[in-house]
Amino acid sequence: MGKSTTVMRRSLLGAGVLAAVLVAGALVWWWLAQPGEQRREVSSAELVDVPPPAVAGLRASGAVDPGPLPSDWGAQQQATATWQRGDGVEIDHTVRRYASARWAGWAFGRVDPRGGEGFDETPQRFPQRPPAGADEVRYVCGEITGRPGTCDSWWVDLRYGQYLVQVQGTDVPGPDQEIPPWIDQQVAVIDEEFTAAAPRP
Repeated sequence: MGKSTTVMRRSLLGAGVLAAVLVAGALVWWWLAQPGEQRREVSSAELVDVPPPAVAGLRASGAVDPGPLPSDWGAQQQATATWQRGDGVEIDHTVRRYASARWAGWAFGRVDPRGGEGFDETPQRFPQRPPAGADEVRYVCGEITGRPGTCDSWWVDLRYGQYLVQVQGTDVPGPDQEIPPWIDQQVAVIDEEFTAAAPRP
């Protein structure tokens, strides 16, 4: 009787230790970077310091805004640069750094920058030349309510390792549903400067 109880206790103890090791391993796996994707750590404010988009009449709105961090676990730092024009055009460039590439990948999959804005459709678009340095890329067009087939808002989400980069254009005239040239140009600038400032190790 005593011997079987001892064996049972040892079995339960072994199972408990194994479960603890598996849980700890899963947490470490989740927290650490995906192999080869982690980037050099650079301040988000430095990474949003890029030339303005090629849209006539834009003016920088002032100092870079660090803004409140989102509720996403793993978010560590963010900064937003904004350019505006008197007729309501606004372009925002946000860089958010996460604890690891896994956290940023999780956030990339969950992000919905469109919120509750009034669009008939928010279809995804595919650039002819996606940014070569990004690990994940998404372009979304906001079709204006009552004007199907016409986009005046765009969202570009790029993930570079542990960084999530977002460009949003609001009320920017464009050629219907095609990706506007200024987006292609701005993303190319961001991709070049980002990969230079925060390369993979």
